Amino acid sequence: MWGGGYLWPVGRLHDGVSIAAADKELPPAIDRIRAMFPWRMPDAWGVGAHLAPRPQAEVVDVRPKLFALSTAALLLLLIACGNVANLLLARTVQRDREFSMREALGARRSRLFRQLITESMLLVVAGGIAGLAAAALILRFLPTLLPKDTPRISEIGLHPAVLGAALASMLLTLLLFGSAPLIRLWTSSRQSLVGRAVTSTRHSSRLSLALIAAELALATTLLIAAGLMGRTLWQLANVDGGLHATGITSAQVSAGPSLCPNPDRCLAMLRDINQALLTLPGTRSVNWSNVAPLSKDYSAVAIEIRDLPKSPGAPAYVDWQTTATPGYFHALGIPLLAGRLFTDSDRSGSLPVMLVSASTAKHYWPQESALGKVIRPMSDTQWRTVVGVVGDVAQYSLTGFPDWVDGVQYLPIAQSLPRTPSNVQFTLFLESAQSPTVAALTAAVRQHFPDVVLAHIQPLEAIRDDSIADQRSTAWLLTLFALLGLMLGVAGVYGVISHRAVQRTREIGIRLALGASASSVMGMVLQETLLISCVGIAAGAAMAFWLSRFLQSLLFGVTTHDQLTLTLCPAILLLAALLAAALPGWRASHIDPCLTLREQ
Repeated sequence: MWGGGYLWPVGRLHDGVSIAAADKELPPAIDRIRAMFPWRMPDAWGVGAHLAPRPQAEVVDVRPKLFALSTAALLLLLIACGNVANLLLARTVQRDREFSMREALGARRSRLFRQLITESMLLVVAGGIAGLAAAALILRFLPTLLPKDTPRISEIGLHPAVLGAALASMLLTLLLFGSAPLIRLWTSSRQSLVGRAVTSTRHSSRLSLALIAAELALATTLLIAAGLMGRTLWQLANVDGGLHATGITSAQVSAGPSLCPNPDRCLAMLRDINQALLTLPGTRSVNWSNVAPLSKDYSAVAIEIRDLPKSPGAPAYVDWQTTATPGYFHALGIPLLAGRLFTDSDRSGSLPVMLVSASTAKHYWPQESALGKVIRPMSDTQWRTVVGVVGDVAQYSLTGFPDWVDGVQYLPIAQSLPRTPSNVQFTLFLESAQSPTVAALTAAVRQHFPDVVLAHIQPLEAIRDDSIADQRSTAWLLTLFALLGLMLGVAGVYGVISHRAVQRTREIGIRLALGASASSVMGMVLQETLLISCVGIAAGAAMAFWLSRFLQSLLFGVTTHDQLTLTLCPAILLLAALLAAALPGWRASHIDPCLTLREQ
């Protein structure tokens, strides 16, 4: 790629950085590349690298996100299973008299087991069919919620493997929520024929409360994960990317070898395109570079620093290299901190120069000025003199550069054009008072150069938005899962507390008849809810703390043990659980003890 060095970080090919090779083993591929560039490859180059099938290599960067979303979907399924299990358990308690009569008439418990399993299976099948229908509808719109550069996004659909996973989840669901009624049926004693009262055993009550605690634990985990991603999105939105400009439209411009056979013809082509674009209404300036900031296009080169030599066999320094026209820095609002910027005199045949970023100067020369230092990109034969220091720019990502990048350098575009005919790709930056339409921008260029291709025409602000699309989509999807989990957890608390209040009607009636106040009954219900909620939320917070390490690669500006998230999210869930229990508690505290005892 012109102006961008090599597509791999020279001297830093480790885990997470891959090369394309058709060999069955990696060493032959590395040896051939080392033979091509024997003076650039240190002895440790290639350590830790491995080959992977192309489909796996394409999704390696999104694996943490896929794992997080898959885990969230599983937790949501478990919360729903807990809810259904509690409902079936409550229904089994209500049918206790029916089952007792069946057993009294000679029915075996195995027959009753088969009946409950059949009923649960019907629910699973009906729910599974409805879920598949909803999934087919959602998958049509899911690509619009994901970043445009999501690998293999066009392949999203109901594939056989997905249907198999859905079938497995249905069986898991049957096992999870169908087991609670069976446990109740197996452990219960048949005494419901003696009287009319319907009460729950201590075992079934403990099971219901345990299921609620588990639901709240899972909901807490989802809320904390969504909170961490939300905090990450907030931090990214407030990062200073180093670009302080408005009204900039960028575009990728590709030209063939016939238009760029040598540096002079390339410069002539750029000047002609500039003249064509300056005729557009409101255009102030036109500038060029090899890559756009935040586009994640690799532009890394190995370098040699004259006064900072590397020991033999050590990995070379790697800089992020950007080529630019003289007006590039002013147009994009990148400040000059020391020295000078590029001028029109910095062209082929003049003194080779470069600029470095402020953090690069501090990294290489912490105790002295970077001006006058001499650096040579290993892909070049000329040493370049540092003539200026500019502000830091988030060239690769708002989260920073990969750890194998040591610094950032800028080269004059006139001194870094290809010397032989080649396909080149430039990035155009058009500063205008009114953003030109795609059609107008394309027509202005194609009128003079029909073979030039323009792509990715968009405002500079859109590039910044696209750079955090991955974190944004993850945050939104996790928030959706968390809200669903919160709703299901609150519904479960409400259902169980309501059912327990009905079961304890006789007890509550006696308490009120003996002088208990309505507030004490209300407090009894809320105290039980508070105890169960605290146990579940504490367990969920501990589980979230353990699982959040898998989100580490997606987080920025926030740690997995962020105090605000770990405090606010459980507090929200605890408040929601108490509000869900308040209505059943209020109803229980206002029953008429006389009517209740008379009915009993």
